[in-house]
Amino acid sequence: DNSTLGITGATNIDNSIALTNGATISNTSAVTLSGAISGSGSLSKAGSGQLSLTGISNYGGSTTVLASTLSVAGALNGTSDVSVNSGATLTGSGSITNLVVSNGGTLSPGNGVGTFTVNGNLQMNSGSTLAVNINGVTAGTDYDQVIVNGTVSLAGSLNVNHGYSPGQGDIYTIIVNDMADLI
Repeated sequence: DNSTLGITGATNIDNSIALTNGATISNTSAVTLSGAISGSGSLSKAGSGQLSLTGISNYGGSTTVLASTLSVAGALNGTSDVSVNSGATLTGSGSITNLVVSNGGTLSPGNGVGTFTVNGNLQMNSGSTLAVNINGVTAGTDYDQVIVNGTVSLAGSLNVNHGYSPGQGDIYTIIVNDMADLI
C-alpha cells in the first residue's frame, strides 16, 4: 500500500523515517529531510517543490523522481535503484546506487558546482540530459563531476553552462569511471 505525504509549506524535517511500503512525498515548496530514511519500502518524489535529502539513508526500495527536483546531499546507500522521469531533475553532491535517467529527465551534479557519486551503474537514456556547470579547471570545486563505480551508458545529451573563459589546453573530466566497467 502506497501512502502520500503532502507538504505545502517550506520546511525542514529532521526526524528519522521508516518506510515499510511505498511512500510518495508531494511538496509544493522547498522541503529538506535531514533525518535518516530506513526500512524496506520505496520513495517517490512528486509535486512542484524541490525535495532535499541531506541524511545518510539505508532504505531498501527504489527511489523515483516523478516531478520537479530531488537534491541528494547525503547518501542513499541501500536503495535498489534511482530513476528520474521526464520533466524531473536529480541534483546534489551526495551519493546513490544505480541511476537511470529517462527521456526528458535531467542529472545535474552539484548544487551549483559539485561532485555526485553513483555507487553502481549510470544509464542516461536517449533524450535525457546531463547538465553541468564549468567555471574553472578543478573538479568538484570549479566544475561538476559524476563519479561512477559501475557501468556507464550514455545515450542522452550534454548541456554545459560555461561560466569562465577557458585557457588553451584546459581539460575537464565530467564522468569518472572506476575503470572496472565499460563506458
